[in-house]
Amino acid sequence: MISDDSELHTAIRSELTKVVRRQKSCRTGEERAILDATLLQSHCPLLLSSFHETLRLVGAATSVRSVVEPATLASAATNTSFALQSPAVIQLPSGITHTNPAIWGSDANVFNPARFLPSTKAALDKDTKRKQAQGYFPFGGGKHLCPGRHFATTEILSFVGAIILGFDVSGSRVPERAFQKLGTAVRKPKGDVDISMKRRRGWENVKWSFSVEGRGGEEEVKNLVVGGEELGDE
Repeated sequence: MISDDSELHTAIRSELTKVVRRQKSCRTGEERAILDATLLQSHCPLLLSSFHETLRLVGAATSVRSVVEPATLASAATNTSFALQSPAVIQLPSGITHTNPAIWGSDANVFNPARFLPSTKAALDKDTKRKQAQGYFPFGGGKHLCPGRHFATTEILSFVGAIILGFDVSGSRVPERAFQKLGTAVRKPKGDVDISMKRRRGWENVKWSFSVEGRGGEEEVKNLVVGGEELGDE
């Protein structure tokens, strides 16, 4: 979805320059691009927002809960209530709330990369903020909230960041999503997605490394050890 929008792609690429620095090996002269994964969420808000918006549209996990004793769920906003009997199993499909116009507005089925930006959320009224906070749960919730969500987020953002900054991708288009089968956690594309990838000009011979040092792309670093090899400034 990012590579399909040239303006968005350019903006995110600009963000990524703040968290990536290029250095040459003191021993071999080999050039590396070092992406600081600890800074992605604080320095790349548009990339992070695009990530959450993608999860909102393709995330399809279903949370399952067992009713162990009779209970009543009530909504003051709609003046409705539901009586739950035991034993019973309740399923909460995230795909329904993730694309509900009553929660996300008339563009609920449209990819909006700015939807999760702090400035966008700050402009929402209190009720809408509450609805969106409750209606977005790609990693589950409660005591079953995915413990690996931060690792997964950092891993995905790092990989996508390296692709955007170091490669040119052409022929991409937003694929049609396949019919969602029961138990599917992420909606898959309908058929293969054909793209052409090549190293970006000026980045042809760069090797990628990932750090967690919190230095960023503008910090002057005299020496850095990556994979047992000392790197220095260009």
